[in-house]
Amino acid sequence: MIWFDFEYKTSTEIVNTSKTIVEYSPLEYFILFLLVTFFIVLLYYIIPAMNIVYTEKKKEKNKQKRKMMINQIAIQKDINDEIEKELNI
Repeated sequence: MIWFDFEYKTSTEIVNTSKTIVEYSPLEYFILFLLVTFFIVLLYYIIPAMNIVYTEKKKEKNKQKRKMMINQIAIQKDINDEIEKELNI
């Protein structure tokens, strides 16, 4: 397994071979800036907008359920009224 092979034996080797901030290229800084900007936009704009859309759809779905229940109750009442008319005649 390749990922269990370690190239470094001590922590000083790791520190000595790691890059410092000065050694990064402008392209790497630009990519880092884009990633940070993307996550900030995602956090503050996209996720709340998705949440708003989700809650509005959920409210609309609940309204439709209530309307259907009211219609069913009205139909049932009409049926009961017709049955009462037929039984009284």
